[in-house]
Amino acid sequence: MIALTLYLAAILLPAGVLYAVIVKRHFDVCSFYIFGHLLLFVPAALLMGFGMRSGDPNPFLVNIDFGQALSMQGLIFALHGFGLAGGYLLFARTGLGRAALPYFSENRSNMMTMIGLVVLTLINAAIIAGPLFQSGSLLGAVFLIRNEFYFSGVNYLRVFLVVGTFLCAAHFAHMLRHRKAERFSGIAIVFVGALFVLNLLFSAALGGKGFIIYPFIFFLLALYARQLYRRIGMLIMLFMVFITAVVGLQQIRVEMVNDNQNLSSWDYAYTGLRFRLFEDNLVYLGSAGKLHETEMGEDFVNGTLGPVPRSLWPQKPDEITAGARFKRQLMPQSSGGWPPYGMNQWYMNFGWLGVIVGGVVTGLLLQALQCVYVDYQTNTYSFVIMMVFLVRFLINGGIDNMFLVEYVFYILPLFIFARLTDKRLYRTDHEGPKTAIACPK
Repeated sequence: MIALTLYLAAILLPAGVLYAVIVKRHFDVCSFYIFGHLLLFVPAALLMGFGMRSGDPNPFLVNIDFGQALSMQGLIFALHGFGLAGGYLLFARTGLGRAALPYFSENRSNMMTMIGLVVLTLINAAIIAGPLFQSGSLLGAVFLIRNEFYFSGVNYLRVFLVVGTFLCAAHFAHMLRHRKAERFSGIAIVFVGALFVLNLLFSAALGGKGFIIYPFIFFLLALYARQLYRRIGMLIMLFMVFITAVVGLQQIRVEMVNDNQNLSSWDYAYTGLRFRLFEDNLVYLGSAGKLHETEMGEDFVNGTLGPVPRSLWPQKPDEITAGARFKRQLMPQSSGGWPPYGMNQWYMNFGWLGVIVGGVVTGLLLQALQCVYVDYQTNTYSFVIMMVFLVRFLINGGIDNMFLVEYVFYILPLFIFARLTDKRLYRTDHEGPKTAIACPK
């Protein structure tokens, strides 16, 4: 209990200081970052501390000193928070990083946006057609993609699914919020809504809960962003919808795709809410140097150079992500991975100083997001893209080894879409489109 108490102090005190230093408004990107990490680090530790773990725990928990691993995780979190606050304050007035964020102004061409969404939806339909026709059903397609690695070697195709779904969510919310001011027809709104639903169904075939839940939740949050300040009940309701959807989809995926009937409802909830991920990270820290090894910078080199073809890099490792390499060292015949938190990857690759540096880089990105998307309450695109950054790059312990690759795959297409749909691109006075807004003083 002493270790658990010290751990909670190492989590809650830095989180409180961070909230006071970097949060400008309730429900901005920094507040979501802090609350998201509290949900990631606190409930799982309490459940483990009081013996309420899942019936399907990480098999290597018995090989580590729980108190020591918990203390290490708390110290890593505290140092990460220290670096994050420093990076946020250091770059708050420099403007560094803001040009790397795509900005969708409200002055967009609705026709070009609709055309772009239709094109993305058609591409997504073509991508999913292969596994869908081969298997004959949506669940069969999920099995092929998740268990038979249908897209092995061409995983970049899922970029179209992710980008298309989130852009449909943003534009559908925009049309519903501004239907009177911009005189959107009912047919156009229903059409974009149908595109959104289609892309959600296509994304469901990928088998990951996040491909369905996050776009839908972000759509609802973007739609009601102005009311979040005044309607805490609405936020609680959305949170409960999120929890229910996560647990439900976890059970559906395990039982119907993996045909595993041996888990209890608590086991599904424990895994679906990412509490099992906390166990995996304690094993990651507690077994370092004993059950697995990491050379200096190894994961970040692999992650950055991951897209290089094996023909140009004959020594390319089979596992590019830190989670896959970690799991394979412990279970050589396994597939998939146990993803380490970003801050833990910095520790394993660069030591204690690396944790602080990783926090500084994360703080830089957070202040840029907070500044560029300052209009997130009124601009649905700003809200959705802000949340995409939060979920894809930050909420799993800060920036990790796959950041640069995923930035190229997921964010550069947003720059292209933003430019092609901006009305100013088609004006005759040669005024180009904006890519970012000024940060308020």
